[in-house]
Amino acid sequence: VITTNLPSQLDVCANEDAAAIDATPTNSGIDLSTVVYNWKNASGTTVSTDAIFTPQESGTFTVTITIPPCSETTVSIDVVVKPVPDLDLGQDVTLCDSEDFEIIPTISGDTTGASFLWSTGEDTTSIIVNQSGTYSLEITTVDGCIVTDDIVVVVSPVPDLDLGVDVTLCDSEDFEIVPNISGSTTGASFLWSTGEITTSIIVNQSGTYSLEITTVDGCVVTDDIVVVVKPVPDLDLGQDVTLCDSEDFEIVPNISGDTTGASFLWSTGEDTTSIIV
Repeated sequence: VITTNLPSQLDVCANEDAAAIDATPTNSGIDLSTVVYNWKNASGTTVSTDAIFTPQESGTFTVTITIPPCSETTVSIDVVVKPVPDLDLGQDVTLCDSEDFEIIPTISGDTTGASFLWSTGEDTTSIIVNQSGTYSLEITTVDGCIVTDDIVVVVSPVPDLDLGVDVTLCDSEDFEIVPNISGSTTGASFLWSTGEITTSIIVNQSGTYSLEITTVDGCVVTDDIVVVVKPVPDLDLGQDVTLCDSEDFEIVPNISGDTTGASFLWSTGEDTTSIIV
């Protein structure tokens, strides 16, 4: 009787190469150089004449082992290919600083009873990340087959932007809004609410002005500032005058516009609404 270590069944995961099957006899005292092997598939076609055979598909394979002059045995092995789901974590992504991203795997195939294990240690079907790194998912099916995929996440820094405190201007006064920026803006674009694309703008009208900076990675940071323009009254002290010696003259300003709460200061140091000179 010819003895071997051949299994009756060989289980193979669909995403793995099948293990080699060795039909070499284990009997002692045999001249292995004389042994003849004939492997056949389920349709009876000879697929190998070597002692070691690696099946490429599922099905029942038989091997006939012949030891001259008259010893022969035939062994059947069932090769079972276990299905494995297809797993795709998607394309690598670039995030903006402080932005969360949920990695949701695309899976085709049955995952009933399967376990999920992320490189973060989480065992959920998806994870939320906000740090740069390579994240991988390992799915183990109920049959013990494993499929993995990974995705690279890059977090792009976003500059800090501050347009400063709100300001109050006097009528006809110009004010340059110069943003305070910390962080790189190389290659970034600037867009003000006025439509200007310069790094700073000059304003002289009341309103809320905002700046949007878009980095080369598409990250956007914004800030705004409120500008209030206060009206200024028109002031006219009249035409120059010529007085006679010892003659008094009251300078009474001609004012148009609101002076409620306003303070007056003459070059003489007086703070009245008019003076006598």
